Amino acid sequence: MGGYHKCLGEDCGKWITYRFAICANCEQKYGNRAVGWPDWLRFMWNDIQRDRRRNKRIMKHEITFADLEDDDGGE
Repeated sequence: MGGYHKCLGEDCGKWITYRFAICANCEQKYGNRAVGWPDWLRFMWNDIQRDRRRNKRIMKHEITFADLEDDDGGE
């Protein structure tokens, strides 16, 4: 989960913080609520959010090989 990503607005690509889908300029164009956004933009933002939530769940519950090692060095 990075701190920044590119604005999802059409032909924008401005770097913004991860908490927002679009920059201030694109917000004026599309609106500040996802309900009024075009379907493609809503889909992209929802897909990113799903991926972030999935990664957060994985990081919380994943068991690594290091977690499975014996404390006595495998003997």
